[in-house]
Amino acid sequence: MRSFLRLVAGFFILASQQSHSDQYSPFKSQVEGFILAGASQGVTVDMSDFNVIMAERLPGTVVGLCVPQENIVLVNKQYWDTADAIHREALVWHELGHCKLNRIHVTDTAFGHAVSLMYPAINSVDDEEWYKAHRKEYIEELFAPQPPERLFHDTRFGIITN
Repeated sequence: MRSFLRLVAGFFILASQQSHSDQYSPFKSQVEGFILAGASQGVTVDMSDFNVIMAERLPGTVVGLCVPQENIVLVNKQYWDTADAIHREALVWHELGHCKLNRIHVTDTAFGHAVSLMYPAINSVDDEEWYKAHRKEYIEELFAPQPPERLFHDTRFGIITN
């Protein structure tokens, strides 16, 4: 656990050294999309004190990690470099769902597909056509007021690959 905390602290130091103009690069498109998606649902997302940064590695098979006490999301560089646009969006939005919306994982499925971007495995959006056809519903579910059992206030979150 201590080595994990040291790893997170090291990434936070790197994040604090970035200039404000580089705050979300290379995640700017996904972060701006998240803000706009929230606005479309009447939710204001304040990212002024927050950052998304690239991590050379994360524990185990984790490809994204919300670290709310540090106001950062860490994204695994190796995964990012090979992910397509849909998986990049889903990963960043999932982690921001934890950090900015206090969402927990949602494991519900319908017709063999995740019903939420908060599904705990990134391969939940492997069917590109399904995701595109239901993107509006994913946005509505992500930003909808959540019942208490779908909110979480722990200090660490992550999304894993299968």
